[in-house]
Amino acid sequence: RVASGLIADRWRRVKEVATAGYAFSAVCRIGLLLVGRSWVGLSGVVLLDRIGKGIRTSPRDAMIAASVPSEKLGTAFGVHRAMDTAGAMLGPLLATALLVAAPGAYDAVFIVSFCFAIVGVAVIGLLVEAPAAVAPAADSPPVSSQIVGQLLGRQNFRALVFISSALALTTLSDSFIFLTLQRRFDFSLSLFPLLYVGTALVYMVLAIPIGRMADRLGRRYVFLAGYALLAVVYGLLLLPNVPQALSVGILLLQGVYYAATDGVLTALASAM
Repeated sequence: RVASGLIADRWRRVKEVATAGYAFSAVCRIGLLLVGRSWVGLSGVVLLDRIGKGIRTSPRDAMIAASVPSEKLGTAFGVHRAMDTAGAMLGPLLATALLVAAPGAYDAVFIVSFCFAIVGVAVIGLLVEAPAAVAPAADSPPVSSQIVGQLLGRQNFRALVFISSALALTTLSDSFIFLTLQRRFDFSLSLFPLLYVGTALVYMVLAIPIGRMADRLGRRYVFLAGYALLAVVYGLLLLPNVPQALSVGILLLQGVYYAATDGVLTALASAM
């Protein structure tokens, strides 16, 4: 992410770098078909897919930040996260439907995923306008890795990085939370993907209104409130006897946590 951000800033080619990252991840869908059942090959393809995500994230967020006024950053990133999460929610549902229609046809799942990825690359490459490049001041030094140190030299930005990093260290993967629910309530593993869908649905619905609320009430307060809700989730999972109906509440709180932190943190950094 840092490297792609530096390259996009130095060459002033945010759209091109973002498009390259999306294309890189799209090609990895075909890689999943080629490696077969090799766990080493699968791990390598997943690593490459994550590299593609790292390449596209910084320039894509820079394009979003450049397209709206500063006072609407929370709403803008809320819109993006809502649309992004809609895909994350519909993808598992479509994959499940394909596997129900053709059990074991994982190659069909990967091919359909590749087709959607190509459409996404075409949209950003052909239909999305790059933000107008601002010429650097005559006395400004060229963008280099030293700018990372300069950014961290700003007190407010440094505090944001350290606080958000410390909070991220306390965050468990969703998979651990979902596995805890599955083992505690002993429901069928075939229903496991629906846990992701439930959290994603809440996130998608609330990302925009919570982004607007962050713009109005203060982004840092909404961000910290999101982590307070995550602490509630962990507390509920530690209780010895949790009613099964409460698992729905845990998924709901998990979705609210994402809506209050993911796009809001990016909006905070963009405003600085």
